[in-house]
Amino acid sequence: ATAYHFVIIAPQGQSIGPLVSTINSLTRMSDQEAATVKPRRIHLVAVRAGDTPASLSRQMVYQDHQLERFLVLNGLKAGAALAPGSRVKIVTF
Repeated sequence: ATAYHFVIIAPQGQSIGPLVSTINSLTRMSDQEAATVKPRRIHLVAVRAGDTPASLSRQMVYQDHQLERFLVLNGLKAGAALAPGSRVKIVTF
């Protein structure tokens, strides 16, 4: 048997109603569907001179909100500068 544990956290007084539909949409994938899934990986990348959060975020596999995802993944705030030689995480296939 397979079990999954999800934790849903919302600010006090805010409903989790919109998130419930996400949980209710979970279904078992067929073997054929599962065979087409490309797992995502988190890679550490060394920052080079001239790299910015925006330029590095474009390497992420996501089609939307790349910069926002990059900032959250790396614990950065908007407008953050990156030091050459430091390491950041990006999500790739």
